[in-house]
Amino acid sequence: MIKKVLFAVLLLSTALLFMQCSKNKDTASVVVPPVFYAAGTESNGTHQVAKVWEDNVPVSLTDGMHDASANSIFVSGNDVYAAGYEFNNSGIPTAKLWKNGTATALSGGTKPAEANDVFIAGTDVYVAGYESNSRQISIATVWKNGVPAALTDGSFNAYANSVYVSGNDVYVAGYELNSSNVSIAKLWKNGTAINLSDGNADVYATSLFVAGTDVYVLGEEIFRSRKTVTKLWKNGTATVLSDGTVNTYGTSIFVSGSDVFAAGYELNSSSIAAPKLWKNGVAITVNPGSTAGSINAIYVNGANVFAGGTANSNGISVATVWKNGVATALSTAPSSEINAVFVK
Repeated sequence: MIKKVLFAVLLLSTALLFMQCSKNKDTASVVVPPVFYAAGTESNGTHQVAKVWEDNVPVSLTDGMHDASANSIFVSGNDVYAAGYEFNNSGIPTAKLWKNGTATALSGGTKPAEANDVFIAGTDVYVAGYESNSRQISIATVWKNGVPAALTDGSFNAYANSVYVSGNDVYVAGYELNSSNVSIAKLWKNGTAINLSDGNADVYATSLFVAGTDVYVLGEEIFRSRKTVTKLWKNGTATVLSDGTVNTYGTSIFVSGSDVFAAGYELNSSSIAAPKLWKNGVAITVNPGSTAGSINAIYVNGANVFAGGTANSNGISVATVWKNGVATALSTAPSSEINAVFVK
């Protein structure tokens, strides 16, 4: 009888413990750290290999037989997309899209082409870049689900550098040369071009972000007799971010809430690059991680600011990520570079 009572008490205690654990499990908040993704290149000693990194772990997208680069990355659900290019056996760069490591050629391989940016909107995949025509003139191009749409008519060289989809609107930023061989910064909305510069200086649009009804474009203006300055356009109105004392270049933009982040690099009098970040137009000090460096991409996740690019030491470019200004090297190859970042 005593054994039966003890056994019953034991069962009751176990049940109560299980119920409490289940209750704690249901009410406990599990904090999942964000996953950091990057795209770029890494040398194998002979060729540049297109790479993606997931939380600092590299994965090769190409076999290293030809030069290649991953220029952009976008993560949607469980799928990782990268866009870039790979030279073929004829020495012609071919625009490529990789989904979970599997490549799709966006161009035919008979004329030069390159994919510079990828954006996923629902089930649609948009890629911005260029494809040359029979006269070897680069045409700014957007591929939607692999189907190309030309943004320019092929009269002058033009390049699409960034694509962003907001609702039913497709925005693309880039540039086109005019008859005087001057680069005009361009914003295309649903295929219609808007000039961001007047042709008095070479101006390039490199990155694009849409927040609500506001359209932000980042780039640089290169004067023939003055320093290059980084420019930010908001709804077509330009602001100069740098003071003009050194050459600065804008590479990437990200908007988080009411804060506008811009990234790039500056060159000192000896043409040594240093990474550069701006928040709401104010420069942020960044530790290059070595003697010099540049930032090619930025992504903001909550309170954390992630950036990717290169840190240069002893003439070697090292793929580097900065988290809140602190640098971490991602490679030990002879040369490597981060071109794009994404945090999920």
